[in-house]
Amino acid sequence: MLISAPICRVLMAALGCALPAYQTHKAVSSGNNEQLRHWCIYWLLMGFFLCLEWLADLAIFWLPLYYEAKLVFVVAMWHPRTHAAATIYDSYLLPFLRQHEATIDRVVAETRARIADTVSSQVNTVQGYLHNNADAVFKVLASVSEQKPRAGHEKAQ
Repeated sequence: MLISAPICRVLMAALGCALPAYQTHKAVSSGNNEQLRHWCIYWLLMGFFLCLEWLADLAIFWLPLYYEAKLVFVVAMWHPRTHAAATIYDSYLLPFLRQHEATIDRVVAETRARIADTVSSQVNTVQGYLHNNADAVFKVLASVSEQKPRAGHEKAQ
């Protein structure tokens, strides 16, 4: 291992997120469609990479030069000389997403509906609790607001 895991994390943050974020800002500000496409593809791949990275970190972290390889991969994805992001996207990710788009859309819609149902149910539960126990809740809130500061937490005068 040439680069330790903590140093690699710092470099990944700087070279994989901070620098590309700034370059994305510049592309958005300039309105350059080619640069916008490049950075959109980079962030799309980076999203997939980050989802898979945690699995790889658990499974193959012990491989020699693992952290260095991750760093090289991330830099290669945005570096203008490699065109790695566009190659990976056009050759692998785009065909995969096109083939499975309907299934992905269905799963996303179902997941959104389940999340909305869960949040709504939890909100209703809290509202019901507050409605049925409003007096007790107000008493607790009143007792907390009336408490005097403890020693050590008093304001300096």
